[in-house]
Amino acid sequence: MKEIYLVTGNLGKLGELQKLFPKSFNIQAKKLDLTEIQSISSEEIVRDKLQRAYDIIKKPVIVDDVSAELNCLNGLPGP
Repeated sequence: MKEIYLVTGNLGKLGELQKLFPKSFNIQAKKLDLTEIQSISSEEIVRDKLQRAYDIIKKPVIVDDVSAELNCLNGLPGP
């Protein structure tokens, strides 16, 4: 069985993710308080979170990140 950790405090997100993956994946939630870097790049923010979460857990991880970019505000407020 493949083990993956979803870094979140939201167990609802865990349930949603478990429905998407085959039963051969053991997806577990792990709550970590990761400080988010400041960047205009969503990709940079997520890569940093992934690396720091992996450094702590030492297992495959998935992190969630929410950003809001509005076309009518030329992409503001951004990541």
